[in-house]
Amino acid sequence: MVRLEGRHDAIRWLGGELPWPFWASLAALFVGWFPCDTLTTTVGALRLHFHFFDLASLIARPARLLTGIHRGDALTIPFGVLCLAALAATLAPRFVRHPIARFGPCVPLGLMLLCGLVLYSVTSGDTFTAAPGASSVANALARFGNTLVGHASTVAARHIGIGLGVWLSLPAAVYLAHGALGQKWQPSAVCAAPAPP
Repeated sequence: MVRLEGRHDAIRWLGGELPWPFWASLAALFVGWFPCDTLTTTVGALRLHFHFFDLASLIARPARLLTGIHRGDALTIPFGVLCLAALAATLAPRFVRHPIARFGPCVPLGLMLLCGLVLYSVTSGDTFTAAPGASSVANALARFGNTLVGHASTVAARHIGIGLGVWLSLPAAVYLAHGALGQKWQPSAVCAAPAPP
């Protein structure tokens, strides 16, 4: 139920108009996830840019942090659609009356934290493992390989930086989640808020 009201034709739906900080945060999330870089790799003149919707491809093959991602990658488009769905979930309290819908604005922050933790986990874990019951030589080779990869990862990590997209979208996601937990985005809360003069 969307209707136009007021001098400025503000969109009011299911119990009131959403405040401008909500919309600004939603816009910051979109800009931070799609046009801006989430991670960058810089080695000499080589500079690789990764957007938030590229994270599924990076999680699947962390070596792509050093080689780059082809835009036609099989995981990029489905994860990009998931990102758009997470952004749309922020409006769930306005369209769905279910009690769980009030946590919709928490979805982008949850997605960011989950992706960050999984990416950290796959890039910091052991690369080589010896089979259970393997000989001491196999275990020694696995430890040696993991030591070499660990040193290479440390060197590579110095060339990987956090992009503008994270600095733009993370505070916005925290703000939206904080508002959801405080029931700030609930229709009744918005209606009860004093109207601006």
